[in-house]
Amino acid sequence: MSPSARGPLIMLLASVLFAGMGLCVKVAAEHVGPGQIVWWRNVVQLLGAVAIAGMRGRSLRVRDPKALLWRSLTGAFAMLLYFMAIARLTLGDAVLLTYTSPLFVAAFSPAVTGEPRAGRLVPALGLGLVGVAVVADPRFTPDVLGVAYGLAAAVLAGLGYVWLRVSTRSDHRETIVAWFALACVLLTSPSLWWGPPPATWDGLGALLGAGVLGLGATLLLTRAYEDGPADVVALFSYATPVMAYLAGAVALGEPLGWRGLVGVTLVAASGLIVRR
Repeated sequence: MSPSARGPLIMLLASVLFAGMGLCVKVAAEHVGPGQIVWWRNVVQLLGAVAIAGMRGRSLRVRDPKALLWRSLTGAFAMLLYFMAIARLTLGDAVLLTYTSPLFVAAFSPAVTGEPRAGRLVPALGLGLVGVAVVADPRFTPDVLGVAYGLAAAVLAGLGYVWLRVSTRSDHRETIVAWFALACVLLTSPSLWWGPPPATWDGLGALLGAGVLGLGATLLLTRAYEDGPADVVALFSYATPVMAYLAGAVALGEPLGWRGLVGVTLVAASGLIVRR
């Protein structure tokens, strides 16, 4: 299998883990604030990435500091806003709003990475966005601030994914994941003094689950952007909101009606367009 074909498939697997992470974040948000969730999630990710790099004998020395700095800063703030959206909205709506990020990847990618934009990608992205809009239906949400958090996270995540593509050209994925996690830990450390630590085993388990699933998902995400063009790989991240919406319905009892079914169909169709 060629790298360009392997990248989207790896992104699909990462989407499964990201959806699971979102479910853990939703549970953890009942116990601690978004800042602490980011901190705990990335402490686990940092330790895991360092351990994996050690086992593989890979150095964590950064070869492209500029790209990794931009990746870390944009990604860290995107994650914080993403978790803030999850805390205020249903899991499906929060994830779906945030995952409009492929549109911003497509917008930023040619200027940052120098990769040409595929012509068929534009209608595919548009159709995928329609599917997201049908499911999330942000016009009727009672929490405008939650919607704003989700959309702001999408813009920053899109820019972060583009810089991730640049970083993978010179740095190992463990290096990128470790330094990204360290940036998140440092930026959210003050939140440990803003609120109490998780007081129940459910809260702690949800935080650790978010960290473990997030580590696996981030490693796969980095590998996906290493193998495939940023804008094409980004399109397959639409699988995450679809899976999160279904996970919310099954695990949390969130409603799954006609909007979800129509949205899932449109998102799946967008993937078929770009794979033709």
